[in-house]
Amino acid sequence: MPRKTPSLEAVSKEITAAKRNNKLYKPEKQEEDNKISNIIGQKMLTLSAARERGKVDLRSIEEVESAAFLYLETCRKNNEVPNFEGLAVFLGYCRQNLYYIVKSRSDEVSEFLDLFRSLCADIVQTASSKRIIDNATSIFILKSMTGLGFTDKNDEMPEMNELAEDYGSGSNYKEKYRALIGE
Repeated sequence: MPRKTPSLEAVSKEITAAKRNNKLYKPEKQEEDNKISNIIGQKMLTLSAARERGKVDLRSIEEVESAAFLYLETCRKNNEVPNFEGLAVFLGYCRQNLYYIVKSRSDEVSEFLDLFRSLCADIVQTASSKRIIDNATSIFILKSMTGLGFTDKNDEMPEMNELAEDYGSGSNYKEKYRALIGE
């Protein structure tokens, strides 16, 4: 007789009960798990609402603006930092769809989405300066916002392969480097 696979709900209840009965499992850890559980619950509601509502028409500035302001209000009520990825889910899309629109179109919607992305960066920077978000996390978030220019790369420096072209001759290397940097 084949073994019956337990439902996800049954497995979840079993894990929760095991944690409660485990003397090594600290109450602080349970509080942390509850915070994560609450976050996941909120995100599940957002995803489910987006699926029920359907995708927002990304050609309509009115629909996009209305949904974006509703998303910001939801973040404010839930005490969350808004982000571009969250907006994408709220609109019924993935973030790559929104990035594509920002990069490939030049209409009111793409301008609004780009402005919204900058607003998210501003919120992260403000929260970081007020020590609401730690600096390391804010740097990570800002760098993950593709296309905003937050990067450690210095575009002014010559490429290594340009410098290493004639690496064999030491004297020639110095002259080439000086020429590359404009000295």
